[in-house]
Amino acid sequence: MNLGSKNLFETLALKVKDEWSQRGQDLDAFVPLATQALESFEYNLTQDQFDAVLADWLLTSGRIPEQINLHNTFGEPPVTIYNDGRFVVDLYIWIGCDTSIHSHGFRGAFRVLHGRSLHETFRAKVIKQVAPDVEITELARPNLELLKVGDVRRILPGKELTHRVIHLDEPTITLCIKTINEDALSQWHHFTNGLAIQKRHLEPDLIKQLYYFQYLTNQNGRRADPFLVTFLDNQDISTLMNLAEELSMGRYEISDDVVQYILEKIYERFDDSEWFKLYQESAEAQASEINFSRYDSPAIRLAAHLLNSKAYWSQASPLLNSIHGKEISKSEIEKSLETLSGDPHSFLEK
Repeated sequence: MNLGSKNLFETLALKVKDEWSQRGQDLDAFVPLATQALESFEYNLTQDQFDAVLADWLLTSGRIPEQINLHNTFGEPPVTIYNDGRFVVDLYIWIGCDTSIHSHGFRGAFRVLHGRSLHETFRAKVIKQVAPDVEITELARPNLELLKVGDVRRILPGKELTHRVIHLDEPTITLCIKTINEDALSQWHHFTNGLAIQKRHLEPDLIKQLYYFQYLTNQNGRRADPFLVTFLDNQDISTLMNLAEELSMGRYEISDDVVQYILEKIYERFDDSEWFKLYQESAEAQASEINFSRYDSPAIRLAAHLLNSKAYWSQASPLLNSIHGKEISKSEIEKSLETLSGDPHSFLEK
Protein backbone atom coordinates (compact mmCIF):
# COMPACT_ATOMS: atom_id res chain seq x y z
CA MET A 1 0.00 0.00 0.00
CA ASN A 2 1.31 3.49 -0.72
CA LEU A 3 0.27 7.10 -0.40
CA GLY A 4 0.77 7.97 -4.04
CA SER A 5 -1.94 9.06 -6.47
CA LYS A 6 -5.42 8.23 -5.20
CA ASN A 7 -4.02 7.12 -1.83
CA LEU A 8 -6.38 5.99 0.91
CA PHE A 9 -6.50 9.44 2.53
CA GLU A 10 -7.02 11.24 -0.77
CA THR A 11 -9.82 8.81 -1.61
CA LEU A 12 -11.42 9.71 1.72
CA ALA A 13 -11.02 13.42 0.98
CA LEU A 14 -12.53 13.16 -2.51
CA LYS A 15 -15.49 11.25 -1.08
CA VAL A 16 -16.11 14.05 1.42
CA LYS A 17 -15.65 16.69 -1.30
CA ASP A 18 -18.20 14.98 -3.55
CA GLU A 19 -20.78 14.44 -0.80
CA TRP A 20 -20.40 17.99 0.50
CA SER A 21 -20.80 19.38 -3.03
CA GLN A 22 -24.06 17.42 -3.33
CA ARG A 23 -25.23 19.27 -0.20
CA GLY A 24 -24.31 22.64 -1.68
CA GLN A 25 -21.29 22.94 0.68
CA ASP A 26 -23.74 23.63 3.49
CA LEU A 27 -21.66 24.21 6.63
CA ASP A 28 -24.37 22.69 8.84
CA ALA A 29 -23.96 19.42 6.91
CA PHE A 30 -20.18 19.19 7.32
CA VAL A 31 -19.88 17.80 10.86
CA PRO A 32 -22.20 14.79 10.33
CA LEU A 33 -20.67 14.22 6.90
CA ALA A 34 -17.09 14.23 8.24
CA THR A 35 -18.09 12.06 11.21
CA GLN A 36 -19.72 9.43 9.03
CA ALA A 37 -16.79 9.43 6.59
CA LEU A 38 -14.30 8.76 9.40
CA GLU A 39 -16.48 6.10 11.03
CA SER A 40 -16.71 4.17 7.75
CA PHE A 41 -13.06 4.75 6.76
CA GLU A 42 -11.28 1.41 6.29
CA TYR A 43 -7.88 1.72 7.93
CA ASN A 44 -5.77 -1.21 9.12
CA LEU A 45 -2.14 -0.09 8.88
CA THR A 46 0.30 -0.98 11.61
CA GLN A 47 2.37 1.82 13.13
CA ASP A 48 5.39 0.73 11.06
CA GLN A 49 3.34 0.61 7.86
CA PHE A 50 1.97 4.08 8.58
CA ASP A 51 5.49 5.46 9.07
CA ALA A 52 6.65 3.87 5.82
CA VAL A 53 3.79 5.03 3.61
CA LEU A 54 3.80 8.58 4.97
CA ALA A 55 7.57 8.78 4.39
CA ASP A 56 7.07 7.53 0.82
CA TRP A 57 4.32 10.10 0.16
CA LEU A 58 6.34 13.02 1.53
CA LEU A 59 9.38 12.10 -0.59
CA THR A 60 7.76 11.03 -3.86
CA SER A 61 4.35 12.67 -4.24
CA GLY A 62 5.72 15.86 -5.80
CA ARG A 63 4.29 19.12 -4.50
CA ILE A 64 2.36 18.46 -1.30
CA PRO A 65 -0.77 20.52 -0.49
CA GLU A 66 -0.50 23.87 1.27
CA GLN A 67 0.16 23.03 4.92
CA ILE A 68 -2.23 24.42 7.52
CA ASN A 69 0.38 24.18 10.30
CA LEU A 70 3.86 24.58 8.87
CA HIS A 71 5.65 24.26 12.21
CA ASN A 72 5.14 21.82 15.09
CA THR A 73 2.61 23.99 16.91
CA PHE A 74 -0.22 21.43 16.74
CA GLY A 75 1.14 17.93 16.25
CA GLU A 76 4.75 16.75 15.96
CA PRO A 77 4.51 17.03 13.05
CA PRO A 78 1.13 17.97 11.59
CA VAL A 79 0.78 16.92 7.94
CA THR A 80 -1.92 18.22 5.61
CA ILE A 81 -2.72 15.42 3.15
CA TYR A 82 -5.51 17.24 1.27
CA ASN A 83 -6.44 20.93 0.95
CA ASP A 84 -8.95 22.39 -1.50
CA GLY A 85 -9.27 25.77 0.20
CA ARG A 86 -12.59 24.89 1.91
CA PHE A 87 -11.63 21.85 3.96
CA VAL A 88 -8.55 19.77 4.72
CA VAL A 89 -7.58 16.26 5.72
CA ASP A 90 -4.84 16.46 8.35
CA LEU A 91 -2.71 13.88 10.12
CA TYR A 92 -1.45 14.83 13.58
CA ILE A 93 1.44 12.89 15.07
CA TRP A 94 1.62 13.50 18.81
CA ILE A 95 4.77 12.76 20.82
CA GLY A 96 4.94 14.91 23.93
CA CYS A 97 2.55 17.68 22.96
CA ASP A 98 -0.78 17.85 24.78
CA THR A 99 -3.42 20.37 23.88
CA SER A 100 -4.78 23.10 26.13
CA ILE A 101 -8.48 23.61 26.84
CA HIS A 102 -9.82 25.20 23.69
CA SER A 103 -12.67 25.74 21.27
CA HIS A 104 -12.31 25.76 17.48
CA GLY A 105 -12.46 28.23 14.62
CA PHE A 106 -13.57 25.39 12.35
CA ARG A 107 -15.78 22.29 12.35
CA GLY A 108 -15.39 18.63 11.40
CA ALA A 109 -14.38 15.40 13.14
CA PHE A 110 -11.29 13.43 14.16
CA ARG A 111 -10.41 9.75 14.51
CA VAL A 112 -7.71 7.99 16.51
CA LEU A 113 -5.52 5.93 14.16
CA HIS A 114 -2.84 4.85 16.65
CA GLY A 115 -2.47 5.22 20.40
CA ARG A 116 -4.84 6.42 23.11
CA SER A 117 -5.94 9.79 24.46
CA LEU A 118 -7.89 11.20 27.36
CA HIS A 119 -10.73 13.37 26.02
CA GLU A 120 -12.16 16.03 28.32
CA THR A 121 -15.22 18.12 27.38
CA PHE A 122 -16.16 21.23 29.36
CA ARG A 123 -19.13 23.55 29.79
CA ALA A 124 -17.91 27.16 29.92
CA LYS A 125 -20.27 29.78 31.34
CA VAL A 126 -19.27 33.39 30.66
CA ILE A 127 -19.13 35.36 33.91
CA LYS A 128 -17.64 38.58 32.57
CA GLN A 129 -16.83 39.91 29.09
CA VAL A 130 -13.59 41.88 29.55
CA ALA A 131 -13.20 42.69 25.85
CA PRO A 132 -14.43 41.15 22.60
CA ASP A 133 -11.42 38.80 22.74
CA VAL A 134 -11.09 38.22 26.52
CA GLU A 135 -13.61 36.60 28.90
CA ILE A 136 -13.75 35.35 32.45
CA THR A 137 -15.68 32.09 32.57
CA GLU A 138 -16.73 29.37 34.95
CA LEU A 139 -15.53 25.95 33.80
CA ALA A 140 -17.59 23.03 35.04
CA ARG A 141 -15.84 19.75 35.87
CA PRO A 142 -15.16 17.98 32.59
CA ASN A 143 -16.69 14.80 31.25
CA LEU A 144 -13.83 12.31 30.86
CA GLU A 145 -13.44 9.47 28.39
CA LEU A 146 -10.55 7.33 27.16
CA LEU A 147 -10.27 7.34 23.36
CA LYS A 148 -8.74 4.30 21.68
CA VAL A 149 -7.93 3.25 18.11
CA GLY A 150 -10.96 3.69 15.83
CA ASP A 151 -12.84 6.14 18.04
CA VAL A 152 -14.33 9.16 16.23
CA ARG A 153 -15.44 12.42 17.81
CA ARG A 154 -17.19 15.46 16.33
CA ILE A 155 -15.58 18.90 16.29
CA LEU A 156 -18.37 21.43 16.76
CA PRO A 157 -17.71 25.03 15.69
CA GLY A 158 -16.82 27.91 17.99
CA LYS A 159 -18.09 27.71 21.55
CA GLU A 160 -20.29 24.69 20.84
CA LEU A 161 -17.33 22.50 21.90
CA THR A 162 -14.78 23.31 24.58
CA HIS A 163 -12.41 20.41 25.12
CA ARG A 164 -8.90 19.14 25.82
CA VAL A 165 -7.16 16.03 24.49
CA ILE A 166 -4.28 14.51 26.45
CA HIS A 167 -2.28 12.11 24.28
CA LEU A 168 -1.07 9.14 26.30
CA ASP A 169 0.90 6.93 23.92
CA GLU A 170 4.01 8.03 22.03
CA PRO A 171 3.12 8.39 19.30
CA THR A 172 -0.62 8.94 19.23
CA ILE A 173 -1.82 9.65 15.68
CA THR A 174 -5.12 11.28 14.78
CA LEU A 175 -6.79 11.87 11.43
CA CYS A 176 -8.84 15.04 11.16
CA ILE A 177 -11.29 16.34 8.53
CA LYS A 178 -12.03 20.01 9.12
CA THR A 179 -13.13 23.20 7.42
CA ILE A 180 -10.75 26.10 6.91
CA ASN A 181 -11.14 29.83 6.29
CA GLU A 182 -14.31 30.20 8.38
CA ASP A 183 -13.79 33.87 9.16
CA ALA A 184 -16.97 34.09 11.24
CA LEU A 185 -15.60 31.64 13.83
CA SER A 186 -13.12 32.32 16.62
CA GLN A 187 -10.95 29.88 18.52
CA TRP A 188 -10.61 30.35 22.28
CA HIS A 189 -7.88 29.26 24.68
CA HIS A 190 -9.25 28.52 28.16
CA PHE A 191 -7.17 28.55 31.32
CA THR A 192 -8.20 26.23 34.15
CA ASN A 193 -9.01 29.18 36.45
CA GLY A 194 -11.65 30.49 34.03
CA LEU A 195 -9.73 33.03 31.95
CA ALA A 196 -10.39 32.70 28.20
CA ILE A 197 -8.44 34.50 25.47
CA GLN A 198 -9.03 34.24 21.73
CA LYS A 199 -6.38 32.38 19.80
CA ARG A 200 -4.89 34.55 17.06
CA HIS A 201 -2.88 33.76 13.96
CA LEU A 202 0.00 36.22 13.90
CA GLU A 203 0.23 37.76 10.45
CA PRO A 204 3.55 38.08 8.56
CA ASP A 205 3.50 41.89 8.65
CA LEU A 206 3.34 41.80 12.45
CA ILE A 207 6.32 39.45 12.65
CA LYS A 208 8.26 41.62 10.21
CA GLN A 209 7.59 44.68 12.40
CA LEU A 210 9.09 42.80 15.35
CA TYR A 211 12.23 42.04 13.38
CA TYR A 212 12.48 45.70 12.40
CA PHE A 213 12.17 46.70 16.06
CA GLN A 214 15.11 44.42 16.84
CA TYR A 215 17.09 46.19 14.12
CA LEU A 216 16.23 49.59 15.61
CA THR A 217 17.31 48.57 19.11
CA ASN A 218 20.76 47.76 17.72
CA GLN A 219 21.18 50.53 15.13
CA ASN A 220 18.92 53.50 15.91
CA GLY A 221 17.97 53.41 19.58
CA ARG A 222 16.14 56.76 19.69
CA ARG A 223 13.54 55.42 17.23
CA ALA A 224 13.15 52.00 18.83
CA ASP A 225 10.85 52.83 21.79
CA PRO A 226 8.44 55.08 19.82
CA PHE A 227 8.22 52.34 17.18
CA LEU A 228 7.41 49.68 19.81
CA VAL A 229 4.81 51.87 21.55
CA THR A 230 2.97 52.47 18.27
CA PHE A 231 3.26 48.78 17.38
CA LEU A 232 1.73 47.74 20.72
CA ASP A 233 -1.00 50.40 20.49
CA ASN A 234 -2.13 48.92 17.16
CA GLN A 235 -2.83 45.43 18.60
CA ASP A 236 -5.81 44.07 20.52
CA ILE A 237 -5.40 42.16 23.79
CA SER A 238 -5.50 38.66 22.36
CA THR A 239 -2.95 39.47 19.65
CA LEU A 240 -0.54 40.79 22.27
CA MET A 241 -1.05 37.79 24.57
CA ASN A 242 -0.66 35.32 21.70
CA LEU A 243 2.47 37.21 20.68
CA ALA A 244 3.79 37.01 24.25
CA GLU A 245 3.23 33.26 24.23
CA GLU A 246 5.05 32.83 20.92
CA LEU A 247 7.97 34.97 22.05
CA SER A 248 8.23 33.08 25.35
CA MET A 249 8.48 29.81 23.42
CA GLY A 250 11.31 31.11 21.24
CA ARG A 251 9.41 30.90 17.97
CA TYR A 252 11.27 33.78 16.28
CA GLU A 253 14.87 34.73 15.58
CA ILE A 254 14.87 37.50 18.17
CA SER A 255 17.54 37.84 20.84
CA ASP A 256 16.67 36.99 24.43
CA ASP A 257 17.18 40.53 25.66
CA VAL A 258 14.84 41.98 23.01
CA VAL A 259 12.25 39.29 23.75
CA GLN A 260 12.41 40.11 27.45
CA TYR A 261 12.03 43.83 26.78
CA ILE A 262 8.97 43.31 24.54
CA LEU A 263 7.38 41.00 27.12
CA GLU A 264 7.91 43.55 29.88
CA LYS A 265 6.25 46.26 27.79
CA ILE A 266 3.28 43.99 26.98
CA TYR A 267 2.77 42.92 30.60
CA GLU A 268 3.10 46.49 31.92
CA ARG A 269 -0.02 47.40 29.92
CA PHE A 270 -2.19 44.91 31.76
CA ASP A 271 -0.54 44.69 35.17
CA ASP A 272 -3.52 46.09 37.12
CA SER A 273 -6.20 44.17 35.20
CA GLU A 274 -8.32 41.50 36.89
CA TRP A 275 -7.96 39.18 33.91
CA PHE A 276 -4.16 39.57 33.83
CA LYS A 277 -3.94 38.54 37.48
CA LEU A 278 -5.79 35.35 36.48
CA TYR A 279 -3.26 34.89 33.68
CA GLN A 280 -0.37 35.17 36.14
CA GLU A 281 -2.07 32.87 38.65
CA SER A 282 -2.53 30.26 35.94
CA ALA A 283 1.16 30.36 35.03
CA GLU A 284 2.15 29.97 38.69
CA ALA A 285 -0.26 27.05 39.18
CA GLN A 286 1.04 25.32 36.07
CA ALA A 287 4.62 25.62 37.31
CA SER A 288 3.67 23.68 40.45
CA GLU A 289 2.01 20.78 38.59
CA ILE A 290 3.51 17.37 37.91
CA ASN A 291 5.26 17.44 34.53
CA PHE A 292 3.51 14.33 33.21
CA SER A 293 4.89 14.67 29.66
CA ARG A 294 8.28 13.37 30.84
CA TYR A 295 6.89 9.96 31.78
CA ASP A 296 6.97 7.13 29.23
CA SER A 297 4.17 5.11 30.81
CA PRO A 298 0.69 6.01 29.47
CA ALA A 299 -0.81 4.95 32.80
CA ILE A 300 1.48 7.22 34.81
CA ARG A 301 0.92 10.12 32.40
CA LEU A 302 -2.83 9.68 32.76
CA ALA A 303 -2.64 9.47 36.57
CA ALA A 304 -0.40 12.54 36.80
CA HIS A 305 -2.69 14.60 34.59
CA LEU A 306 -5.76 13.54 36.56
CA LEU A 307 -4.03 14.57 39.79
CA ASN A 308 -3.08 17.94 38.26
CA SER A 309 -6.72 18.36 37.28
CA LYS A 310 -7.90 17.54 40.83
CA ALA A 311 -10.04 14.72 39.49
CA TYR A 312 -12.10 12.72 41.95
CA TRP A 313 -10.96 9.13 42.47
CA SER A 314 -14.44 8.01 41.38
CA GLN A 315 -13.74 9.65 37.98
CA ALA A 316 -10.15 8.52 37.73
CA SER A 317 -10.39 4.86 38.71
CA PRO A 318 -12.42 3.55 35.71
CA LEU A 319 -10.00 5.27 33.31
CA LEU A 320 -6.91 3.97 35.10
CA ASN A 321 -8.35 0.46 35.34
CA SER A 322 -9.04 0.56 31.60
CA ILE A 323 -5.54 1.64 30.65
CA HIS A 324 -3.94 -0.88 33.06
CA GLY A 325 -6.22 -3.66 31.87
CA LYS A 326 -6.95 -4.59 35.48
CA GLU A 327 -8.32 -3.08 38.67
CA ILE A 328 -5.72 -0.98 40.44
CA SER A 329 -5.94 0.66 43.84
CA LYS A 330 -5.72 4.34 44.69
CA SER A 331 -2.72 3.72 46.97
CA GLU A 332 -0.80 1.89 44.22
CA ILE A 333 -1.17 4.82 41.81
CA GLU A 334 -0.29 7.43 44.44
CA LYS A 335 2.75 5.42 45.57
CA SER A 336 4.01 5.09 41.98
CA LEU A 337 3.74 8.84 41.42
CA GLU A 338 5.44 9.62 44.72
CA THR A 339 8.32 7.29 43.81
CA LEU A 340 8.77 8.98 40.42
CA SER A 341 8.28 12.61 41.42
CA GLY A 342 9.58 12.54 44.99
CA ASP A 343 6.44 14.27 46.30
CA PRO A 344 3.26 12.79 47.83
CA HIS A 345 0.08 13.23 45.81
CA SER A 346 -3.48 12.20 46.59
CA PHE A 347 -6.70 11.93 44.61
CA LEU A 348 -9.75 13.75 45.91
CA GLU A 349 -12.57 11.71 47.36
CA LYS A 350 -16.15 12.50 46.40
